[in-house]
Amino acid sequence: MVMKKVLFACFLILQAQHSLSAQKWDAGWVIGQDETIQNSGGGTFLEFSDGTLNKSFVLKRFFTDGANSSICDRYGKLQFYTNGCLIINRNHEMMENGEIHVGYYTDGFCADSSLNYSNSVTQCILALPNFKYDSLYFVVNRKLDLPNGLNSIVGTKLYLNVVDMRKNQGLGQVVSKHLEILSDTTEDEGLQAIPHANGRDWWIITPKFRSNCYYVVYLDAEGNTTVTEQCLGTAFGPESWLGQSTFSPDGTKFVRFHWKYNLNIFDFDRCSGMLSNAQAISFPDIEFFRAGCAFSRSSRYLYTTTHTKLFQFDMQAPDIATSRTFIADWDGFNTPFNTKFCMANLALDGKVYVGCPGQHKHIHVINDPDLPGLACDFQQHSIELFTSNFWSFPNQAHTRLGPVDGSICDSLEINSDPWAFFRWEQKDTTSPLQINFIDLSGYQPTSWHWDFGDGVSSIEINPFHIYDSIGVYTVCLIVSNSDGSDTLCRVLYLGTSATNEFDSAMQLSVAPNPFSDNIIVDISANLKSPIFRLYDQIGRTVREYQLTFGVTDLDTKNVQPGIYFWEVSGNEGRIATGKIIKTGW
Repeated sequence: MVMKKVLFACFLILQAQHSLSAQKWDAGWVIGQDETIQNSGGGTFLEFSDGTLNKSFVLKRFFTDGANSSICDRYGKLQFYTNGCLIINRNHEMMENGEIHVGYYTDGFCADSSLNYSNSVTQCILALPNFKYDSLYFVVNRKLDLPNGLNSIVGTKLYLNVVDMRKNQGLGQVVSKHLEILSDTTEDEGLQAIPHANGRDWWIITPKFRSNCYYVVYLDAEGNTTVTEQCLGTAFGPESWLGQSTFSPDGTKFVRFHWKYNLNIFDFDRCSGMLSNAQAISFPDIEFFRAGCAFSRSSRYLYTTTHTKLFQFDMQAPDIATSRTFIADWDGFNTPFNTKFCMANLALDGKVYVGCPGQHKHIHVINDPDLPGLACDFQQHSIELFTSNFWSFPNQAHTRLGPVDGSICDSLEINSDPWAFFRWEQKDTTSPLQINFIDLSGYQPTSWHWDFGDGVSSIEINPFHIYDSIGVYTVCLIVSNSDGSDTLCRVLYLGTSATNEFDSAMQLSVAPNPFSDNIIVDISANLKSPIFRLYDQIGRTVREYQLTFGVTDLDTKNVQPGIYFWEVSGNEGRIATGKIIKTGW
């Protein structure tokens, strides 16, 4: 056991924060790179803070390859992200003191400040919130080397870095860098973390190099660390790259999946940090060279990708291995980039997103991962990115876990009050008044009470409701557990616009109506920073476009047929709205 005590001076003047008003540290993903944009480059920002996926193009200078981790504040506002070479602020500029790469291998990739300033190793870096001090964040990274004779990338040290977001007018500064946690050879991939059972600190896990051992690091809110080594399960040897590790959202399972060394499942104790009950599930009937894995939000189902196939495992089955259910084969789609299966991530919206290897412009999605078999609704290459992406998928930790009530670790008097959060969607297009509600709440609620805003209620976790008529409804969810309750109310615009009617005096036109492949917006008024948004019938943003003075031709080829609402807004606020129809393909 190795203990390292660190006291950061900046910690001493901060006030502890424990508000559960929002818990959205994982609400933003920055991926992709478009090097054709002169002197800047670009990427895609995937944002989930309202419980749905919203895409936007971002100008960013720095390439993001396999190494990627991003973090938001508790309210879902992007704070920073990293490509393994730098820590980059929300303005897509290097944070002060943000050059964190170290090691012979990493230094080779991070040689200069060109667009290719990146690290290609997946799951080698991880950003974590500090649950005690809101303005502080941890970044854990490896020193990556290429030792003589090994022909393999090796982690030789594990470091802790501390970011203070109070610095530089909220753009942050790396205030402590390369604080050594561990000095030994580890795998280059597989870095993961889960909240401690006391509700404040962290467990970090990293596999030891070419062995069946794991280093488990206890990290407290002050930056002190304790390292233990645990050896169990399958021993990994050469060619131990191109896999993925993850914890279950409830923190009870740790999984390491690899194309050569099987699907390895462990029980995990958030109080003691102990791994146990190792089991290995092989795939003898399948040849593959990449592996990805992600849990459903309830932790009931585990999804594994094997380059060209997707499987589901039931973690509650008496025999997990025999519960393997085939979901899909890769359909061969290329753009011409490869869209085979690779890394997988559970997002804040409760969906599992599956990335692609190498260069690609699309990602896949499992829309209902908590449903068994094909009901999980896996849609291939259904999400188009604004820019190409090379391997990059953010490495993030599950954060919405409080203390384990009644355990010996529940010693900090932190309550596990639940956090209410939900989204809705219209799944049945033949029944436009039927809305499905999806619970996304955190901190393990045990009861749910929905008020649909029309006098009808439900105590189901994920109910559907059929309204009598179109209208505006205030939908409220109350979640409770033994420690308390939380309420969230949101306004549902069903078959009606969320905005006021169009001002006929405004010099603006939107045509044609119905539309097919294009919408033409003609502005003859002097508007400041005008934006055109297209909403579906329940108020979700479908497309967003920047407008210019005069005529703007908007590409809508990939918008599905249906009835939509549009809005034009600018610095002046909301300017005009209307209803518009998309005809068939």
